Amino acid sequence: GANVIAEKPLVLDPRNLDPATRYLIASTSQALREAGLRIHGALRDRTGHLVGTTQVSPATVIAYLTSFRDRGLPGVSAAAFSRMVPNAPTGACASALSFRGPSSTLALDADAGLAAVVYAAEWLSRREDTEVLVASGVDELPPDAATVLPAAAPAELFLDPGSAEGAASLVLAHAETEHQLAADDAGD
Repeated sequence: GANVIAEKPLVLDPRNLDPATRYLIASTSQALREAGLRIHGALRDRTGHLVGTTQVSPATVIAYLTSFRDRGLPGVSAAAFSRMVPNAPTGACASALSFRGPSSTLALDADAGLAAVVYAAEWLSRREDTEVLVASGVDELPPDAATVLPAAAPAELFLDPGSAEGAASLVLAHAETEHQLAADDAGD
C-alpha cells in the first residue's frame, strides 16, 4: 500500500544507507504511524526532527577507511565521506520523510536520545513555528574493530555506545496541532 506518512511513497534503496540511517527512518516512520500522523502539505514545513546519537555510523567509517586503504586518496568513497558527520542519518531521514522544519543532532554520550526528547519538548514549549517534532535516539554497534579496520586505524576510533543498537522515536506536538490533525483525518 501507499506510505501514509509522506505525501509520496518512499523510494529509497536501503542498501545505500548505513545501519544507523535505516534504523532511524524505520523508527521515525513507525512513531508517526502509531501517532496517526500524516506529514504532508504545509505541515512538512512545520515538522522537524531532533536526534541524539553517540557517534558517526561505524559502518560508514569502515567504508571510508577501507576505500582509502584499497584505492588511496583519489579513490576514497565520496558517499562514505559525505556521511562522516553525526547528523547524516538525521538529514537522510528528514529528506526521506519530507520534513522541512527544524533539524538537529545531539552527539553526546549514552543519554543522547533522552536529551533529544528534552530538547524537543523545550523547543515546542517556546516556539510557535513548529507544530510537530520527532525526537529520536539512534546508535549502531561497531563491529569487531580488529577484523575490519585498516591496520593503521586505532581501535579506539569507535566509542562504546553500550551493548545494543537501534533507534527509538517519540512524536511530540502542540495540543492544538494534535486536535486539528485528528479532525483533518476524520474528514478524509
